[in-house]
Amino acid sequence: GTLGFHPGGEVLNRISHEAVRKIWRFKATHLVQMAWAFAVFGMVHYELLSMMAVQTERRIADFTPEALVQITWSYATLDLRCHRLLEVIAGRIDATQLKAGDIANLVWACGRIGCNPGAGKLLESACGYAVTISEQFNAREVCSTMWGLARLGHNPGRLLDQFANAITNQLATLAPQAICNLIWAYATLDHYAGRLVDAAVYQVQQRLAYFTQNDIVSRIVSSAYVNMT
Repeated sequence: GTLGFHPGGEVLNRISHEAVRKIWRFKATHLVQMAWAFAVFGMVHYELLSMMAVQTERRIADFTPEALVQITWSYATLDLRCHRLLEVIAGRIDATQLKAGDIANLVWACGRIGCNPGAGKLLESACGYAVTISEQFNAREVCSTMWGLARLGHNPGRLLDQFANAITNQLATLAPQAICNLIWAYATLDHYAGRLVDAAVYQVQQRLAYFTQNDIVSRIVSSAYVNMT
């Protein structure tokens, strides 16, 4: 996964079947690495991943907060809605121990697979802490966080204002689709960010040739602009 090499489905299946037999031997770090690899490869081996979730729940104290976020992200990437695992993980993580990238991955994952009550409390805590470290979020992390918040319909108010102020001058570094997703998120959350939208419209006008399905993208941005002004 790290080297960009894909061993193929047959090889991964053989590895997975062997891992099922020896799952109890795996350390916490091994479980995190395997979950991440499956996410990168886009492969779902339900039996193994289910057993890994159970092992994670049983040995939750062996994982760092960052590792638990990584597992959550991996399962969400594979579109596996392990709500019991998420509930256990949410009860273990202290949001103030997370870095900006961890918070972004956590919120994105919750947005993808949904948020149960336990995870909802963690989300509130994570957003509250994010306000104090908002300057540490890079453009990609802001976009991931905003997408997750929009999917959840959760508007933490002040954090969105801080993100808008921070990322307005960074839009040129984002891919066209990321810009559209960002503006869509603010519009979905009905949160006014006029300066950000103006900057986004400018970027669309300057890079229209690089946007896929230009007419659709233009409508998305225009619609967001109308809704937010």
